[in-house]
Amino acid sequence: KPAIILELKVDEDCMAALAQIKEKKYMQKAEEYADEVILAGISYDRTAKKHRCVMEKIEGGIHT
Repeated sequence: KPAIILELKVDEDCMAALAQIKEKKYMQKAEEYADEVILAGISYDRTAKKHRCVMEKIEGGIHT
C-alpha cells in the first residue's frame, strides 16, 4: 500500500505545496513504510473560498 504525504498551503499555489514536500524531502521519511508514495499538494484560496489539489505518484525512486 502506498504512503500518502499531504502539504496544505493557504493563498499559495498547490504546486508550491508539492515543491515543499520535495525540497524538505518528506517522502524519504516514508521509505521504510512503502515503496510507493502519493504526494498531494492542496491549496486554499481564502478570498474565493475554493481549494485545488494536485497529486503525484512516486514509485520506487524514493531514495533521491
